[in-house]
Amino acid sequence: MSNEKRRAASIEESSDIYAESLATALEELAQLGVKKPKRPRTEAGDFFDGHLPNDVNTFSIIELGELMGYMTRHADWLSQLRVRAKAEKMEADENIKFVKASIRKKQVGTKEERDDATITDIRYVEANAKWLTKVHSYEAVLALEEAARRDLKTLSRLIEKEKIANEGDKRDATVSSYSKPQQKSRRKWR
Repeated sequence: MSNEKRRAASIEESSDIYAESLATALEELAQLGVKKPKRPRTEAGDFFDGHLPNDVNTFSIIELGELMGYMTRHADWLSQLRVRAKAEKMEADENIKFVKASIRKKQVGTKEERDDATITDIRYVEANAKWLTKVHSYEAVLALEEAARRDLKTLSRLIEKEKIANEGDKRDATVSSYSKPQQKSRRKWR
């Protein structure tokens, strides 16, 4: 085995390797034809914010269907963001482990002294800050995606409720047309 294979990677090299891994994964998906969904826009051209209107219970079935389209595209977009945020978090996880190990193995003293020297090293602090950013981003996107999925379920229930109400109205109209008293011709018997 050559010395090139045995040497330890530097912190900068490991960071580049992990970033390249993420870029390669995204490239491979693009080559397979997997396209990143776009954030939905309203008819006015504004980005759809992903929130259900307060008066959604008063919407007609057509309005609910239109809102369902926006919410579905919004949830798909958030799902893609979650996948990306998770991949970036995983990259940061690996990077922080590498930075910690790389710094720690060069420290001397007791275990506590080596740990203290490691977590106060600026390289570790920077890697940890990047890791925390990715963790927070992932958690935020995850929460938004879960909220969007709940809103989709709410919309689905409202649409079903409207369908049932419309079918009930049709049945009532049909029944009421048959239940009107018919004019009977009276025969006179002599």
